[in-house]
Amino acid sequence: MKKLLRRFGILVCSLSFFSTYSQSANWSDPTPESSSAVITPSVGPSRDSGKVGIGVKGSLLGGGVETAVRVTHRTNVRAGFNAFSYSRGFNKDGVSYDGRLSFKTVEAHYDIFPFAGGFHVSPGVLAYIGNPITANATVQGGQNFNLGGTSYLS
Repeated sequence: MKKLLRRFGILVCSLSFFSTYSQSANWSDPTPESSSAVITPSVGPSRDSGKVGIGVKGSLLGGGVETAVRVTHRTNVRAGFNAFSYSRGFNKDGVSYDGRLSFKTVEAHYDIFPFAGGFHVSPGVLAYIGNPITANATVQGGQNFNLGGTSYLS
């Protein structure tokens, strides 16, 4: 159950804050015959003017940057990079522990906007770069340390 909740949390949190990268508005004058400088936004399938979008996001994979390029009226190709790093060291029972969690990922998605709005379906791939988890345990030479209630000499 915990694994399922964790995976669901990762899925939910990794949704981008910018859901309509290249689905941007076109600005037009509502009354073409007037000389007024009033401009109102008009969003519609035939008035889509954005072709490239860039977004910044936050997720359980860390901070990230994405860029999207419009392929057709209702589809985008999107690529991005995420990074997150955390390290901690401590000493216990004569053993020095040092651990590091480092997520670096690249991703690519094909966004499909079935209703020409903010809702989209995005199949894609996500790949880790490098070794995300490293840990070291060290004991100085000639020192005593305990493991599992048993005392050892380094």
